[in-house]
Amino acid sequence: NCRPLAETLGDAPEYIANYRLGTMVCTDRRAYDFPCNWKMIVENAMEAYHLPLTHKSAAGTEYENLRNWGFKKGARGLWDDLLFAGREVISMNVPGGAGAVAWTIPTLTEAETHKHDFILVYPTLMIILQPDSAVFFIMVPDGGHDRAKLICEWRFPKSVAARPDFADVARNAVAGIEGFNREDVEVTGQTFRAYQSRLFRPGRYSHMEEAPYRFAHYVLQRCFDEDVPPR
Repeated sequence: NCRPLAETLGDAPEYIANYRLGTMVCTDRRAYDFPCNWKMIVENAMEAYHLPLTHKSAAGTEYENLRNWGFKKGARGLWDDLLFAGREVISMNVPGGAGAVAWTIPTLTEAETHKHDFILVYPTLMIILQPDSAVFFIMVPDGGHDRAKLICEWRFPKSVAARPDFADVARNAVAGIEGFNREDVEVTGQTFRAYQSRLFRPGRYSHMEEAPYRFAHYVLQRCFDEDVPPR
């Protein structure tokens, strides 16, 4: 009884049209094991609050400045966008960090070349849009409440994939995401173990955690099959 996909996507296709995802090619696909519940991967991916402490490799980049991060709620459909906007044209092409790009997607506007979108299509698909590429995250349970798998796909325009220097640049793109993933595996595993302590008590959400807040309400509504009023 799934709803039509178009209802979930809403106006997301219009919002990301300039990236021309349908014309991109998938050049690499890798899976990462996380020692935590799948919902923790989603929460972690939808807030920048943890960046300065968890991702020390990004120190000195515009990623580190939390003023560069914001949140866009899908006007229609079931999607949200953790939004980064800076002065430089960068992508995640340094292990656990960001650096200058070798090209930009030619159909992007000037403003789009200076931003990254982390779009969560509820509940388990994230589309990461950068000036030079797109990365798909699929976040799924893996046989238990305490294990999850993150599947990553790297996508580039066909014209870019045909460049003679593509192999080297694509290798950097994979290494960039892998650096972030390694650090996230460690911190989510530690956090998940702490959640199970008898001393653990839930805390308040930060004002920078609007997307995890909305995701928590989505989960509650699905579990209890009723509207859960915001608190």
